[in-house]
Amino acid sequence: MVYNRAQHTPHTIGVQVCSFRRPASLLRLLDALTKQTRAPDDVVIVLRDEDIASQQAVAQRPDDGLPVRTVIVTAVGTVHALNSGLEVAKADVICITDDDTAPWPRWLEIILDHFQADATLGGLGGRDWMHENGQRDEGMHDVVGQVQWFGRVIGNHHHGHGAPRTVGVLKGANMSYRTEAIRPLRFDDRLRGTGAQPSEDLNFSMLVNRSGWKLVYDPAAAVEHYSGERSEPRHYSGISKKVDHKGLMTFAHNEAVSLLTGLPTIPRCAAFIAFSIFVGTKVSPGLLQAVMLTPRLGRASWSRFLAIQRGKAAGLKTALFNRRA
Repeated sequence: MVYNRAQHTPHTIGVQVCSFRRPASLLRLLDALTKQTRAPDDVVIVLRDEDIASQQAVAQRPDDGLPVRTVIVTAVGTVHALNSGLEVAKADVICITDDDTAPWPRWLEIILDHFQADATLGGLGGRDWMHENGQRDEGMHDVVGQVQWFGRVIGNHHHGHGAPRTVGVLKGANMSYRTEAIRPLRFDDRLRGTGAQPSEDLNFSMLVNRSGWKLVYDPAAAVEHYSGERSEPRHYSGISKKVDHKGLMTFAHNEAVSLLTGLPTIPRCAAFIAFSIFVGTKVSPGLLQAVMLTPRLGRASWSRFLAIQRGKAAGLKTALFNRRA
């Protein structure tokens, strides 16, 4: 693949985070940014108008030199919040992370070094070391951030190790972009969800890649990722007998829209549709996975299957007939 080349070497780097009702986590993140070996040139915090506690927490921080700007939004959803942050971003490289992370001290230094060294680099991701119930996940996987030819996504960004490598998708908790590469792009407003809008990171990073820019994953550009309290459950992110029909359909819709938009050829899109119906994954089951999960989940396996398939069908309709803004 021939990649685009940047016209200018980046010199400034900024951070963007969307936060909702987690002021303590947000302050921990901002404190971690004050400890960076390469200080950020810009920090954009996107907050909802109703989140008074977070607004006060940011406003009452001591003046420590961190160049924090606050953007207040009224619309719900992470897509609108992310796009609102991009509209005001000033730096040559924009680092996007979650409000429940704490970047390692060399996070920004490593990221900027990558973009300065490679003019074809459009996006960079790093490991997010997950913390659940007080335990740090030390797992390791060699394959990270890949989209197989038929549309199966392999994430594992929280388990990546070793040297930097080219990937096909980045994770929203720790992804950075060259402003020159994303200037004409925005997060997809066709994605569903009233709070979290799953697959927004898959959608956007595939769009950057399909636009002709390289994506790289470097585990050294790491953040600690603390699983914070969420304003809404995410039953779609695991396998259980709890069947959240709305959540599963939203997840399946957004995944289908993202892949049908991001896969580069019609045969690959057709292969994804066939794979989704007849095989699928444990989280997003097709017929084969539903059968295999029945001994474990019982009738819930088929309820999950139906919700996922309805969501995928809606996603196909959106991808075919609803053009992105």
